[in-house]
Amino acid sequence: DMPYLQDGTPVDMVFNPLGVPSRMNVGQMFECSLGLAGDLLGRHYRITPFDERYEQEASRKLVFSELYEASKQTANPWVFEPEYPGKSRIFDGRTGDPLNNLL
Repeated sequence: DMPYLQDGTPVDMVFNPLGVPSRMNVGQMFECSLGLAGDLLGRHYRITPFDERYEQEASRKLVFSELYEASKQTANPWVFEPEYPGKSRIFDGRTGDPLNNLL
């Protein structure tokens, strides 16, 4: 009954949307997105803590560039939606219907 991605892969993690701002763990969402890109590209990443000290929004730029590259190299355009970077269409595991919003 787990939700799944457009290619049929079950979603590994589901976050409570209220938990991210209250716990200030936005980095966890970046890590999950970078993990998806790394899995599709066959890469591993080593990120130092506080990489934002080198450049403003360095984490977001890295994640989005890797998702974009993964979408091109794997012919999976759903990995990187230009209008909604970092979000993908998710399908209900019980009904097979797409959820109303990109996640």
